[in-house]
Formats: sequence, C-alpha cells, structure tokens
Amino acid sequence: MSFWKQGFWKTGFWKFGFWQEGEGASSTPDVVGDHQISAVEYLESLGFVVVEVFAYSPVVVRGVVASQSPAAGAPILDGGTVTLTISLGTAPETLPRSRRVVVEPSPRLVVVPSRGVIR
Repeated sequence: MSFWKQGFWKTGFWKFGFWQEGEGASSTPDVVGDHQISAVEYLESLGFVVVEVFAYSPVVVRGVVASQSPAAGAPILDGGTVTLTISLGTAPETLPRSRRVVVEPSPRLVVVPSRGVIR
C-alpha cells in the first residue's frame, strides 16, 4: 500500500526532497461549488493563502468557485496557497464589427412633420 493511501502525508510533509515528520501538512478542503466570499473566508480561516482567478464558464453561475488548485483532498502545507477559479458566468456575445455606413441627406427629400415626405 502506498504512503498516500495509508495517509502518512497527514503527519508530515516533503521539504527539499526529504520527508519531514510532524505536523505541517493537511489536505485541501473542497470549496468547488461554494460562493466566492464564503470559500475565501473559509480557506483563510484555516490559514491558507487564497489567490483568485476569474474566468468565463458556460455552466457555472457567476460568483461561484468553478475549480481549485490543488484539488480537494490533495496534500498541502499549512499556510500554503490555494488558487480558486471564480466564474464570471457565460461569456458576453461578441458581435462582428459592422461596416460604417454614412447616409447623406438627399436634396430631393423634404420631411415636413405635418405632411410626411414631400418629393
């Protein structure tokens, strides 16, 4: 059975290529699907540094955590950095640039408000 399956990472951590015994490592909590504010407050209350990245997502509602790194359950040092990708909702539709059309008034058309167009 591997060290990960036995959970040895919970009582130590790798530092400079060597296994360090004792406290200092924990597992990353799962905050995917939580609202941005509550996820950040929760992670900061556990002592993690939070970095927020924003991206459009067609399936995740605006202001909700779409993904996190490291993934939920992955080992992380106490005080480590957790990167959250926060959804901006669906991307705005971009319209193709239209050609500029200049309409010049015709000298033959006269618009009179009470009678309409006179030719």
